[in-house]
Amino acid sequence: MIMANDVLLDQLAAAHKESGWFTCLDDALKGITYERVFWSPKDEANSVFGIVQHLAYWSEVYLERYKPGAIGEIAKLKNNETFQIPDGEKTEELWLKTRARFEKSYTGWRKVIEEDPEKLVEDDWWKHVSHFSLHNAYHIGQIVTLRKLQGSWIPPEQ
Repeated sequence: MIMANDVLLDQLAAAHKESGWFTCLDDALKGITYERVFWSPKDEANSVFGIVQHLAYWSEVYLERYKPGAIGEIAKLKNNETFQIPDGEKTEELWLKTRARFEKSYTGWRKVIEEDPEKLVEDDWWKHVSHFSLHNAYHIGQIVTLRKLQGSWIPPEQ
């Protein structure tokens, strides 16, 4: 019998590590240079960096709510603030740090679901995790579109 945790782990993998019907985050970011992650088609549009930072932030927030202590203290930001690039900090170091934040939270999600699948039924956590995966897929599509606009898109091999 397939359990909810199996479905949710599959959704997390599809959005992050395993391209299938849509491109996963790893493939969406493959080969992009740090200079290109800060590009946006116009000032009010998001950049690849901003989107990944946004995904990392919300992943951390919900992981901390799911398992207090998994991340620690998190700054409270308004949603639009999660996309913003700190002034003067468009560096490769910031990009690598932001990618690492997302990777850590993704690994954390897999771990807590595998360790305590029963918690998924408490307070309908399975819905939150499912919506989190869909949210990620939505923004990954935006990353692919941005890369196509900037001419840096390399489609994953099928």
